[in-house]
This record gives sequence, structure tokens and C-alpha cells, in this order.
Amino acid sequence: MIDRMILAAIDQLHERRVTRIDMADVARRVGIDLDVARTMFKDEDALDEAIGTFGIARLADEMTRALVAVPIGDDRASLIALARAYIHFALENPKLYCVLTTQVLQPRQTDSIARLYDASFVPLVRRFLGETDCPPSRRAVIARAFLYGFTDLALEDHLELWLPSTGDSEADLMATVEDFVDLLLAAGPGNRNGATKDDAAEAEARPGATATPPRPA
Repeated sequence: MIDRMILAAIDQLHERRVTRIDMADVARRVGIDLDVARTMFKDEDALDEAIGTFGIARLADEMTRALVAVPIGDDRASLIALARAYIHFALENPKLYCVLTTQVLQPRQTDSIARLYDASFVPLVRRFLGETDCPPSRRAVIARAFLYGFTDLALEDHLELWLPSTGDSEADLMATVEDFVDLLLAAGPGNRNGATKDDAAEAEARPGATATPPRPA
């Protein structure tokens, strides 16, 4: 019954595009009296929190399983796996994803479960980006912004406006994720102008060429 109430609340929030649960409507959707509903969730805030726990637990499980399948030490594959799992979760659970990210749990409160979960991935992503032994760059936040925006494009069926279709939307979507990860890794934490140390050395070795050193981090 608790899961049925959570699912009914998700449907309500998604359908109405509201940020506040109507407990009486949730009870009606489930087919129980309001008084009975309040024995399971004393108020709307308690049901909000339950939605967050319900959704984040499922997203965390999907992303964890994706990481476990990646060989240890393969940072590129780890980043791709995280992104794929996130996008697949959203596409398989569009109502829940939209409620988690754009309605009930958009954090005005700094201790919301969605915000805390997002924060827990910051050091992990920076580690996969090779930023454990140097000052962090902006690549992690760029990665997060891409993932959020790209997922939104997929959910709204706007990808075909931006991607040349090969006839396989799943392959197009995943290939774009791989391309983006490669761009992030090619930039490197200390190469914000796009030049690498190898680029600079190669340019300096050319006759008459002047190398452009990488910008310091």
C-alpha cells in the first residue's frame, strides 16, 4: 500500500505539474480513506521524502550495477557507464525522474536526498576524470550539466533535431555519450585551452614553429 501511494503521488505531480502533493487526491487514486492514508504518511512532507528515497534508491542501484560491470581502473568506461545508467533510468522511469529532478525535490533545502545523492558523485566523477592529484577543473560540472540537458532532450524527443539519425536512436544516444566523455578526457584537468603537453612539445620541435604552452590549472 505504501508503494501504491508513492506511485499515485508521482502520477499526480507529473500530471498536474505541481510541486505540492494533494494527499486527499492520492488517497482517492489508491482507493482508501484520507485518514487511512495519514496513518502511513502523516503529512505531505513525509510523502515527499518517501518519493525521494524511493526514486534515489532505484537510481543508485542502477548506477552501482553499471559501475560494478566495468573493469577496475578503466576511467573512460566508468564515466560512460554512469552516464548510460542515468539516462536509461530516466527513459525507463520518466515520471519518477521528472518528479525527482524538477518538482518535489528541486532543492531549496540543502539536505534534500536528491541534492545529497548528487553531491556524493562529485568526488567519484572527479576521480574518473583524473583530478585526484591536481586542483579540480570545471570538467565535472560540465559533465553534470551535459548529462542533465542531454537526458532532457531524450525525454522530450528533441534529439532528432540535433543528431543526424542513423536509424538506431539507442546507438545514436550512446555514441554521443561516448563522444562527450572522450572530449572531457582529452581536455585534461590542466589543459583548459585544449593544448596538451604533448601538443606543445610537438609544436616546439617543428622547424620555425612556436609552441603554445598549456594554460596552468
